[in-house]
Amino acid sequence: PKSVTVTWEPPRKPNGILLGYQICHVPNGVVLDVLNANTWKLTDLNPSTTYTIYVRAKTAAGFSDYSNPVMITTHFDCKSAKRSMQC
Repeated sequence: PKSVTVTWEPPRKPNGILLGYQICHVPNGVVLDVLNANTWKLTDLNPSTTYTIYVRAKTAAGFSDYSNPVMITTHFDCKSAKRSMQC
């Protein structure tokens, strides 16, 4: 896929009022702040790449630990491979 939608549940016992979430995805090392939502669509993913995604909650007391990792692997892009091949 060139995009993936990540969905998560709120923490069972937040340490205060929930202010939002933070998503980190590797290998890009991108950290995204998400307010008032429990879903996010990651787009423009590279072909043949494994992404590891983590989510954590934010309250006035700070951030929770990151969630367990979720790993997705994008498909090989045949169209791009054909364009880069030379005869």
